[in-house]
Amino acid sequence: MKLRIVVSTTLGLVLAGLAFLAGCNISKSKGELKIGAILPLTGNISEYGQRVKRGMEIAVEDLRQSGTTVKLVIEDDEGSSQKGVAAAGKLTNIDGIRYIVGAVSSSVTLSILPSTERTRALLFSPAASSPKLSGASPLFLRNWPSDVLEGKVLAQYTAGDLAINRVAIFYVNNDYGLGLQDEFSKTFTAAGKAIVFKETYPLDTRDFRALVAKYRQQFASIGAFYLAGYHKDMALATKQLREGGFRGQILGDADYGIPETVEIAGAAAEGAIYASPWYDAEANDTAKKFASRFRALYGKAPSEFEGNGYDAVMLIARTIQQQGDNPELVAKQIRSVKGYPGAGGQLTFTEQGDVVKPIALMKVHDGKFLKISVTEPIRNVEGGSH
Repeated sequence: MKLRIVVSTTLGLVLAGLAFLAGCNISKSKGELKIGAILPLTGNISEYGQRVKRGMEIAVEDLRQSGTTVKLVIEDDEGSSQKGVAAAGKLTNIDGIRYIVGAVSSSVTLSILPSTERTRALLFSPAASSPKLSGASPLFLRNWPSDVLEGKVLAQYTAGDLAINRVAIFYVNNDYGLGLQDEFSKTFTAAGKAIVFKETYPLDTRDFRALVAKYRQQFASIGAFYLAGYHKDMALATKQLREGGFRGQILGDADYGIPETVEIAGAAAEGAIYASPWYDAEANDTAKKFASRFRALYGKAPSEFEGNGYDAVMLIARTIQQQGDNPELVAKQIRSVKGYPGAGGQLTFTEQGDVVKPIALMKVHDGKFLKISVTEPIRNVEGGSH
């Protein structure tokens, strides 16, 4: 199974982007640069917000050591769109901030975009993946790939390599779950396979037993359950599906790779397969140094969430120093970057503000996450497409 992803640009643009960012020396700024953040630091998805925050803080310290003072002003959205909108209003209208990292949730990000658009502030998401965000605003960027890539890779692998013909879906009722299940369903059915049923559930769901009982009589005809949600609900759904008698394949999204998934699901997670942007702590010198510093600080390895938080701050700060304090020019410059060696991996941005990264297929084996394969993006640096 291969997924071909084409990013067309000119060789000159590639070299210019690399020279600008990878080789940029940070000089001491005359004033203090303020960067805002809207992250879920409490609530159901706080795990992800806390991870991004840790990466951002390391970036601020690295910038300080090289002579640039950055002040982070962080607001807690609690995973709520309403609180995210309020946070965006405070950051832009009261604090006067023109550069914001956030949000983590696709739904919150979509909700705050109109606010940041009105105030002409740049919004850079380290985790939102909804396809609705592609090209949503000239002032929007993200360094987590669209669900289009993740859903397509997993669906193709399920239909092809696993030869599974019938899949059922449980997905969280927000833009994240909707985007994932939609892309998976389109690719899977295009291969001549069937989606048996789809069931949505609220964000804070912890008991899936009623859904399991509802479909238990169909288990024998279902080859796999695809769970599109966050790590805690996927872990509990996995455990309760196994307890309910389902013996087929469990499929999940990138959040299945959070270690707590296996801690919660236990042996029920064994053999589960998920797709995720490929995070390699050895991808480049920046990634290696970041991972080493993170381990020294926290006694454990970082994830892509921390790496993305770090890269968002570094890209914004470095680009401001090159282009000046102008959100439009900063966004335009970052969108031109190709092959940037970041803490979260090699980054190539598109004109729509999306990032292109390799997608990995992973499997839970003996309680660990093992790589099955990595689908590399294909870049045609001399123009054209294929």
